[in-house]
Amino acid sequence: MSDSGNRRLFPKFVFVGTVGFLVDAVFLQTLFLLGYGPFVSRAFSVIVAMTATWYLNRTVVFQTSNAKGPEYLRHLAAQSVGMLINVGVYAGVLLAVPALQQLPVIALVVGSLAAMVFNFFSAKFWTFRHVNRD
Repeated sequence: MSDSGNRRLFPKFVFVGTVGFLVDAVFLQTLFLLGYGPFVSRAFSVIVAMTATWYLNRTVVFQTSNAKGPEYLRHLAAQSVGMLINVGVYAGVLLAVPALQQLPVIALVVGSLAAMVFNFFSAKFWTFRHVNRD
C-alpha cells in the first residue's frame, strides 16, 4: 500500500481505535465498580473491545465483505499480540504505580497507545490483507 493509502486508512483506524478504547473503558470501569477488581475487569473488557474493533474495522476502515469467521479469527489472533502489549503495559503501570489501581482507566490509556501501531499494521497486512485498498 502506498503512503497515501496509509494516510487515508490511518485516521479511520484511529477513529475505530478510539471507539474500541471507549468500549473497553466503559466495560472496564463498569465491571470494576461492580467489584471485580482491575485485572479481572480488564480480562473481560478487552474481549468486548476486540470484537467491537473487528466489526468497525471490517465495515468502516477496510470495507470488506470477506467471510466473517476466518477474518474474525485472524483478527483475534493478531490482536492477541496487541492485547499482550496493551495488557502488559497496563499491568506494568498498575504495578509500578499502585495508586492507579483505584483509577485503572489511566493505565488503560497508556497500554492502548502502546499497542496502537502494532494493531494497525497487523490489521492492514494480515487480518484484512485481501482487501483491495488502492
